[in-house]
Formats: sequence, C-alpha cells, structure tokens
Amino acid sequence: MNRDNNEVLDRRRQWSFSLKESDGSWAWHMSNPSGAVTSSPCYFKTLDECIADATKHGYVIYEDKERRRPDFPGWDD
Repeated sequence: MNRDNNEVLDRRRQWSFSLKESDGSWAWHMSNPSGAVTSSPCYFKTLDECIADATKHGYVIYEDKERRRPDFPGWDD
C-alpha cells in the first residue's frame, strides 16, 4: 500500500458527555472520523452510569501514563 507521507488517517473517535439540565440526566455522544454521530439510547441518572454504558460501546478511560501525547515541552502547560 503506497501512501503519501503527508497523508494522515485519523481513525480516532471523539467522545462527549452532555448534561440535561432540566432533570440532571446524562448522555454520551461518539463521532467517528466520517462525521457520523452515535448517541446513547437513553439518558442516565448519573455521569458514572453514563460512562459505564459508554465503555460498553467502546469508550476507553486512559491513565495519564497511557495517553498518547507528543513529548514536546509545554504540551501540558
């Protein structure tokens, strides 16, 4: 497979969590690089319950040492 060295394929999914202020319930949302968005099928009473359901759908919580970050000065400032 020949690929231009300047071409970068981003296969990461972006996750977000939203609070429904009217009743304090939570939902998760995942967008993939193509732009398609998937949301939780329902709202959850707590953020912890919402995160637990998101993990069943592929959400991963990384420890700081596991995060993939460039080793550049000032990155975390």
